[in-house]
Amino acid sequence: MRPHISTGTGDDGTTGLLKGERVPKSALRIHAIGTVDELNSILGVVLSEVGLPDDLRKEIERVQRALFNVGADLASASGSPRLPAMSIGELEQWGAAMEQALPSLGNFILPGGSKIAALLHQARAVCRRAERWVVGLNHEGKTCGFPLMGTPFPRRLRSSVGARETQRFARSFAGSSKSCVSDATSQSSGVNTNVLVYLNRLSDCLFLAARMANRAKEHPEVEIRSPEPAAAPARSRN
Repeated sequence: MRPHISTGTGDDGTTGLLKGERVPKSALRIHAIGTVDELNSILGVVLSEVGLPDDLRKEIERVQRALFNVGADLASASGSPRLPAMSIGELEQWGAAMEQALPSLGNFILPGGSKIAALLHQARAVCRRAERWVVGLNHEGKTCGFPLMGTPFPRRLRSSVGARETQRFARSFAGSSKSCVSDATSQSSGVNTNVLVYLNRLSDCLFLAARMANRAKEHPEVEIRSPEPAAAPARSRN
């Protein structure tokens, strides 16, 4: 006897979407859904850490709920978007607050530090992988026009490559509390474009959250400095 949750319908290597369509488990859409689920599971591990600061806990719990909407959007090839642009705006506000609280970076840093920070760096990397799968899904079957190409994002977080843009980010964000991205769905693939933007913003926020976690534990960050150029060999006088 098998558990009731095991329907057996996936024994042929297919799975069902929200509206009943059957697709291969190897499909881009399923890779995207599974990676978002993996990301949410890692965040669950982060939340299980007793030393997690309350402010990070609150925001990560909000992200977990939003990721369920992301998964629902990806599991439906058509219909009304479930992830609203408001969720992007919430991420931007969180990111701006963390960025202003952290010292600026002039170099890349090694992922790691405290256990919580290391888990958040892992979540960031998985988030980037989820984004890559969603981008691939969005391109699937297209011959032209990526729907977000040319869309201006004046409040884009740039902290993953350093915090030198902090002041410009804060000034541009202060002008409006709304996200610069409107609700939209790509008609050719059924991907809610808010999902693409949300995952892009989320990876930046998880990077900042990892830094905040290390700061809370007073754990130093290890910067990667560019190597000095090698000196030119001396010429022989023979």
